[in-house]
Amino acid sequence: MRQFKTIEEWLATKPSDDEIKKVLNLIHRVETNNTRKMIWEKERYFRRLNRIAKDYKDLDINPPKELSEEIKKIAKEIEVLKKDLPASKPRAKKDDLLTFEG
Repeated sequence: MRQFKTIEEWLATKPSDDEIKKVLNLIHRVETNNTRKMIWEKERYFRRLNRIAKDYKDLDINPPKELSEEIKKIAKEIEVLKKDLPASKPRAKKDDLLTFEG
C-alpha cells in the first residue's frame, strides 16, 4: 500500500467514494476516542476536586474560592466536550439478544 505525505497528494489519485468514506470514518473514530479520553481525564480531575471540597466541608472549613472556581471551570469544559461527541446508540438488552425468531 502506498503512503502519501499530504491529503492533497492522496486526493490527486482520485480515490473512490468507498475509500474516502473509510478514511473519514477512521479519522472520525480516532477523534471521538481522543475526545472521550479527554473527558475521562477531566472527570477524574473533577471528582478529585469535589472530594477535596467535601473534605473541607466535613472539617467545617469553607473551601478556597480558587477551588470552587476550578470546579466550575472543569464542569463547563466537560460539558463542552460532551457536546462534541456523537449521540450514542442505546445498547440492546441482553434478553433481546438471546431471543430467536425462527
